[in-house]
Amino acid sequence: MRTAVVELVAWWAVLAATSVMLISSVVPVELLVAALAAAAGAFAARRIRLAVGLRLSPPGGALRAAALLPWSVVRGCAVLIRATSGRADRAGRAAGLRRIELREDAGADWAGFLLAASPDTCVVGITRDGARVCVHGLRHGTTPVERAVARGGGR
Repeated sequence: MRTAVVELVAWWAVLAATSVMLISSVVPVELLVAALAAAAGAFAARRIRLAVGLRLSPPGGALRAAALLPWSVVRGCAVLIRATSGRADRAGRAAGLRRIELREDAGADWAGFLLAASPDTCVVGITRDGARVCVHGLRHGTTPVERAVARGGGR
C-alpha cells in the first residue's frame, strides 16, 4: 500500500509540474485544474503500469548508462553541430548503422531510451526478443552509453 501511495504521488507531482509549466498565466483556477487532471492522470498511469506489468526499477547497466548520459549528450551535440555546419568530413564518414548486443540484464526499453537520448544517435530498431538494438550514429566508434548497455561493447 505504501509503494502505491508513493507511486501515485510521484506521478501526480510530475504531471502537475508539467501542467504548471505549460500554463501561460498561473491563476488559482488553472492550478486547481492542473492538480485535478494530474490526479486523474496519476491513477490512470498506475493502472496502465499494473496492467502492462512494467517494472519500475531499472535493469542492470541502466544506472551507469544514465550517469554517462549527460556527457554523451554534450559530445553528441558537438558531433551534430559539426555534422550540420558543413564540416562533416570526419563525422560524415563515421556515420552509419551499428548493431548492439545488449547485456543479459539490460532491458531493451531502458537501453533504447538511453541510446536515443543522445543527439547523435537514433535507435532504428529493436529485435523482438529484445537482445539486440540497431543504432544509427554520427560518430565513429561506440558511445559511453552504448558500452554501458552492450554485452561486449557496441559493434
